[in-house]
Amino acid sequence: MVLRATGVLPMTPEVHSLLSKPWKALGYPSRGWVFPTGSKSGHLEVQTAKRQHGAALESSKVSAFVPYTLRHTTLTRLAKAAGGDVFALAKIAGHSSIVVSQKYVHPEAETIDEVLSRLSSMGTSKGKQVGTKSGHSPASVSSATI
Repeated sequence: MVLRATGVLPMTPEVHSLLSKPWKALGYPSRGWVFPTGSKSGHLEVQTAKRQHGAALESSKVSAFVPYTLRHTTLTRLAKAAGGDVFALAKIAGHSSIVVSQKYVHPEAETIDEVLSRLSSMGTSKGKQVGTKSGHSPASVSSATI
Protein backbone atom coordinates (compact mmCIF):
# COMPACT_ATOMS: atom_id res chain seq x y z
CA MET A 1 0.00 0.00 0.00
CA VAL A 2 1.04 3.57 -0.65
CA LEU A 3 -0.04 6.74 1.14
CA ARG A 4 -2.12 9.15 -0.92
CA ALA A 5 -3.62 12.53 -0.09
CA THR A 6 -6.88 10.89 1.00
CA GLY A 7 -5.32 7.95 2.82
CA VAL A 8 -3.79 4.68 1.66
CA LEU A 9 -3.83 3.38 -1.91
CA PRO A 10 -4.12 -0.42 -1.86
CA MET A 11 -2.35 -2.24 -4.72
CA THR A 12 -1.15 -5.69 -5.65
CA PRO A 13 2.53 -6.56 -5.08
CA GLU A 14 3.01 -6.63 -8.87
CA VAL A 15 1.72 -3.08 -9.29
CA HIS A 16 3.79 -1.88 -6.33
CA SER A 17 6.91 -3.42 -7.88
CA LEU A 18 6.25 -1.78 -11.27
CA LEU A 19 5.65 1.64 -9.73
CA SER A 20 8.64 1.34 -7.39
CA LYS A 21 11.20 0.80 -10.17
CA PRO A 22 11.18 4.38 -11.52
CA TRP A 23 11.09 5.73 -7.95
CA LYS A 24 14.16 3.68 -7.02
CA ALA A 25 15.92 4.74 -10.24
CA LEU A 26 15.41 8.41 -9.26
CA GLY A 27 16.95 7.83 -5.82
CA TYR A 28 13.73 7.55 -3.80
CA PRO A 29 12.54 11.18 -4.06
CA SER A 30 10.02 12.30 -1.44
CA ARG A 31 8.19 14.49 -3.99
CA GLY A 32 7.26 14.17 -7.64
CA TRP A 33 4.81 12.58 -10.04
CA VAL A 34 4.14 8.89 -10.54
CA PHE A 35 3.79 9.43 -14.30
CA PRO A 36 5.95 12.47 -15.15
CA THR A 37 5.71 13.91 -18.67
CA GLY A 38 7.15 16.75 -20.69
CA SER A 39 3.94 18.78 -20.19
CA LYS A 40 3.97 22.30 -18.75
CA SER A 41 2.87 20.98 -15.33
CA GLY A 42 5.27 18.02 -15.43
CA HIS A 43 2.56 15.41 -14.95
CA LEU A 44 -0.03 13.55 -17.00
CA GLU A 45 -2.67 15.95 -18.30
CA VAL A 46 -5.82 15.39 -20.35
CA GLN A 47 -4.23 16.34 -23.68
CA THR A 48 -1.09 14.30 -22.95
CA ALA A 49 -3.21 11.29 -22.03
CA LYS A 50 -5.29 11.65 -25.22
CA ARG A 51 -2.14 11.69 -27.36
CA GLN A 52 -0.68 8.69 -25.54
CA HIS A 53 -3.98 6.82 -25.80
CA GLY A 54 -4.18 7.50 -29.54
CA ALA A 55 -0.60 6.38 -30.10
CA ALA A 56 -1.14 3.22 -28.05
CA LEU A 57 -4.29 2.33 -30.00
CA GLU A 58 -2.53 2.88 -33.31
CA SER A 59 0.54 0.81 -32.43
CA SER A 60 -1.43 -2.01 -30.75
CA LYS A 61 -4.22 -2.27 -33.37
CA VAL A 62 -6.76 -2.38 -30.52
CA SER A 63 -10.21 -1.01 -31.35
CA ALA A 64 -10.85 2.49 -30.06
CA PHE A 65 -12.43 2.76 -26.61
CA VAL A 66 -12.96 5.43 -23.97
CA PRO A 67 -10.19 4.99 -21.37
CA TYR A 68 -12.64 5.67 -18.53
CA THR A 69 -14.32 2.33 -19.28
CA LEU A 70 -11.25 0.67 -17.79
CA ARG A 71 -12.50 1.83 -14.38
CA HIS A 72 -15.75 -0.07 -14.89
CA THR A 73 -13.91 -3.20 -16.06
CA THR A 74 -11.42 -3.06 -13.20
CA LEU A 75 -14.04 -2.53 -10.51
CA THR A 76 -16.27 -5.27 -11.93
CA ARG A 77 -13.32 -7.70 -11.80
CA LEU A 78 -12.34 -6.50 -8.32
CA ALA A 79 -15.92 -7.06 -7.15
CA LYS A 80 -15.78 -10.63 -8.39
CA ALA A 81 -12.40 -11.17 -6.71
CA ALA A 82 -13.69 -9.60 -3.48
CA GLY A 83 -16.37 -12.27 -3.33
CA GLY A 84 -19.12 -9.84 -2.43
CA ASP A 85 -17.20 -7.75 0.10
CA VAL A 86 -18.56 -4.42 -1.12
CA PHE A 87 -16.90 -2.52 1.70
CA ALA A 88 -13.43 -3.78 0.72
CA LEU A 89 -14.19 -2.90 -2.90
CA ALA A 90 -15.20 0.68 -1.98
CA LYS A 91 -12.05 1.05 0.14
CA ILE A 92 -9.78 -0.18 -2.68
CA ALA A 93 -11.48 2.17 -5.17
CA GLY A 94 -11.22 5.11 -2.77
CA HIS A 95 -14.97 5.62 -2.76
CA SER A 96 -16.68 7.30 0.19
CA SER A 97 -19.60 4.89 0.00
CA ILE A 98 -20.61 1.56 -1.55
CA VAL A 99 -23.29 3.51 -3.44
CA VAL A 100 -20.52 5.17 -5.48
CA SER A 101 -18.94 1.76 -6.22
CA GLN A 102 -22.31 0.44 -7.35
CA LYS A 103 -22.17 2.77 -10.37
CA TYR A 104 -19.05 1.02 -11.67
CA VAL A 105 -19.73 -2.66 -10.99
CA HIS A 106 -21.60 -4.67 -13.61
CA PRO A 107 -21.80 -8.32 -12.52
CA GLU A 108 -22.30 -10.86 -15.27
CA ALA A 109 -24.93 -13.59 -15.07
CA GLU A 110 -22.14 -16.14 -14.55
CA THR A 111 -20.91 -14.27 -11.46
CA ILE A 112 -24.41 -14.11 -10.01
CA ASP A 113 -24.84 -17.86 -10.59
CA GLU A 114 -21.49 -18.52 -8.86
CA VAL A 115 -22.58 -16.51 -5.80
CA LEU A 116 -25.89 -18.37 -5.58
CA SER A 117 -24.09 -21.67 -6.06
CA ARG A 118 -21.79 -20.87 -3.13
CA LEU A 119 -24.85 -20.00 -1.06
CA SER A 120 -26.41 -23.32 -2.01
CA SER A 121 -23.30 -25.27 -1.03
CA MET A 122 -23.20 -23.44 2.33
CA GLY A 123 -26.68 -24.67 3.12
CA THR A 124 -26.10 -28.25 1.99
CA SER A 125 -22.67 -28.64 3.61
CA LYS A 126 -24.35 -29.53 6.92
CA GLY A 127 -26.95 -31.77 5.36
CA LYS A 128 -29.56 -29.02 5.16
CA GLN A 129 -31.02 -27.58 1.98
CA VAL A 130 -31.38 -23.82 1.93
CA GLY A 131 -34.52 -22.79 0.10
CA THR A 132 -36.73 -19.83 -0.50
CA LYS A 133 -40.24 -19.18 0.76
CA SER A 134 -41.53 -20.67 -2.47
CA GLY A 135 -39.67 -23.90 -1.77
CA HIS A 136 -37.20 -23.52 -4.66
CA SER A 137 -33.52 -24.22 -4.09
CA PRO A 138 -31.08 -21.33 -4.75
CA ALA A 139 -29.69 -23.21 -7.76
CA SER A 140 -33.08 -23.25 -9.45
CA VAL A 141 -33.72 -19.63 -8.51
CA SER A 142 -30.48 -18.50 -10.17
CA SER A 143 -31.50 -19.84 -13.53
CA ALA A 144 -35.10 -18.67 -13.37
CA THR A 145 -36.24 -15.86 -15.62
CA ILE A 146 -38.44 -13.29 -13.98
